Amino acid sequence: MRLHGAIATAPAWFGTNAVVALRAGRGYRLLSVDPATGAMQSLATVPRRYEYLELVATPQLLAIQGFETGCAGEGEGCKYENYEVEADDVRVLVSGSGVRCIAGFGPRSCGQRSYCQSLAPTVATQTKIGVRVCPKSGREETLIADTTAPAIAPKHVPEVALPLAAAGPWLVGLAPGWNEAAPATPPLETPVVVERNLETGSDPVREKLTPAHYFRPLSEEDEIPAIAAVQADGQAVFLSRSEGVSSRDRVDDRFSLWRVSPTEQPTVIAAPPVDREGRPTELLGRQMFLTDGRVALAELEPAPVYGPAIAVFDTQGIQLGRYADATLKGFDFNGTTVLAAATPCAESFLETWAPGEAAAPAHPAGRCPAPLISRHVTLARRGLRVTLTCPGAPPLGCSDIKLRVTAHCGSIAQIESEAELPDELPEATRISTLKLNRSARRCLAHHRHTHLKISVSTGGRPYERTFSERSVTRRLAG
Repeated sequence: MRLHGAIATAPAWFGTNAVVALRAGRGYRLLSVDPATGAMQSLATVPRRYEYLELVATPQLLAIQGFETGCAGEGEGCKYENYEVEADDVRVLVSGSGVRCIAGFGPRSCGQRSYCQSLAPTVATQTKIGVRVCPKSGREETLIADTTAPAIAPKHVPEVALPLAAAGPWLVGLAPGWNEAAPATPPLETPVVVERNLETGSDPVREKLTPAHYFRPLSEEDEIPAIAAVQADGQAVFLSRSEGVSSRDRVDDRFSLWRVSPTEQPTVIAAPPVDREGRPTELLGRQMFLTDGRVALAELEPAPVYGPAIAVFDTQGIQLGRYADATLKGFDFNGTTVLAAATPCAESFLETWAPGEAAAPAHPAGRCPAPLISRHVTLARRGLRVTLTCPGAPPLGCSDIKLRVTAHCGSIAQIESEAELPDELPEATRISTLKLNRSARRCLAHHRHTHLKISVSTGGRPYERTFSERSVTRRLAG
């Protein structure tokens, strides 16, 4: 299903409909999409553009988390990677009143400063939302807020320092002391996964990341040692990285997928994620879902594909299906159907897939088309104005656009100029300016037999036209 826009993050199930965030101006447009009919309805707009955006949804709640960094220090810029978090916002969509800010971190956040390095993952269950916060004491804890209350009265859960997943009355996360930045008293030898019942206040599951699943970050950039998913009856799974067997000069890192619940001992699922050759697959992002006894997570397809894939398991570790798409943007899973978004070029597509069905992407295939160059080229004050139109077929849009002009003109041996342009949707038209220095502009204005070679490419696919200077409209000569 074509979305007629560029999707900004993974889609989410919002009841029986899908919700997507499309880039729009300096913010985002939230749409509700019926996967069966393709009907779309505008929900709200987010009036701010973030570097990273994430949607978290339940049938009754939609939350948006936005993350943005900037350069720290005065006058230093980011020369030495001197970055800091400018905003880490959590907003919720409230019926009848638009998007509402729940919490924030950073000098440009939408809410009060939370005294944490960042809010980290946002979790949601029913009408409640959970975020990681740090009071002035510096001790991490989870803040639970009921978004249906007239005035949001948050509840603090100090037993869970970092929330990872929530469903029904259950909250799964890491206990205080999971990281060195906020140590526990007494200190923990290894991180502890906690499952807490928010209604009774009990912690029936407290599982150490023991040497059997040795503590290692999920990736070099991600300091969280585990990701988790939980369903409404309390059954949960968590995925951690363990140190594998040494082979010559390298050590294989394997992901261990564990099943836990309030009524059973933690169990390693028999079939941890591996590729076709039995090697550990690389995990893509933190997305993992558990509903109705089925687990869905994203992995990296092995050679020669090297593209993302969605694997679905049952809680015994038996794989029920696999959906591979090299252009996958993100996904959600409701227990029966995978909701996937793909962006092959500039246009985004929404697709559904159920384990057992044919697992071939339905969006158009092929290379991204190059924009077409109009016959009208104008010599303007700062250079050449070129009109580009992205083809409507195939409806993939144009991405990674590079525009270039070359010419031999009079005493100037070579005129060259190149520009990188934003992505364009199918049938979109853009007027772009290729900047030329003053001598090049004067030369083109006075030499009427110069031939301009203007080329445009997208994803390495070129399209080229040659213009006589006589065919160039001279809006400003000199």
